[in-house]
Amino acid sequence: MNLIFLFFLCLFCIVFFMIINQLCKLIINHEEFQNMIIFLSKEQLNEILLKNEDNYYQRFFDLDLKARKINSIKDYQSYIQQAVGNGDTTIKEKVLKGIQKANTFFDHVDFEYFHGKKINQIPWKIGFVQNKLYENGLPHTRKDIIILNQENVKHSSLHNLIKTLIHEKIHVYQKIYPNDVKKYIQLKKFKKIKRRESFDQIRANPDLDDYIYQDEFYNTYKALYNKHPSSIEDITYYPRNNQSYEHPNEKMAIDIEYMYKG
Repeated sequence: MNLIFLFFLCLFCIVFFMIINQLCKLIINHEEFQNMIIFLSKEQLNEILLKNEDNYYQRFFDLDLKARKINSIKDYQSYIQQAVGNGDTTIKEKVLKGIQKANTFFDHVDFEYFHGKKINQIPWKIGFVQNKLYENGLPHTRKDIIILNQENVKHSSLHNLIKTLIHEKIHVYQKIYPNDVKKYIQLKKFKKIKRRESFDQIRANPDLDDYIYQDEFYNTYKALYNKHPSSIEDITYYPRNNQSYEHPNEKMAIDIEYMYKG
């Protein structure tokens, strides 16, 4: 009788410690996940956008100002202060779900020019805007920060939000690992043609560098402003009217984003 009791006691202890061990791992993984995500406050994002440490606004030409309905960067600073937001709890929880799915996706992606394990070591930094006064409310990156429109997150399906997060995180990766982007450009046989200038009428984009590229078939990629642009979305992509043709960085991000099936 004592032997049977000891057997079951030992079995209970083993199972108990296995359960505790798994719970500890789950807690640690959850804490690590949370520590890799930073939601910027309204004040923090405002300061970063006004500091303009990536010199994005210095890349604006006359058409960039016109499309944003401003006469100067000083006007844009006023718009920024009206645009930044905090993001409520519901929106942040939705983004957290999306990040979790995006991380899982990245874990299974690996190319010579892009490594999913490497991108998952980059913290997620998220800032929110609450209207279209700044960059028309479009998702984009500034330095290593992903900027999302609160209303777009709220009304987007989780699937589409995940694709947006994947796309924008790839732009962060491109900024942190420029040598991997060079590998992509070489492998895909792109050629750097020239620096973007005012007369080119090409839209400024904070996710891209300031050069114009051509593919192996001599197609020149660009997003050209339409005549008298009324917003930064009033553009036409060339050689085909598809965002993939704006720039190699966009093509790389879109090609990987499209691999996500949910």
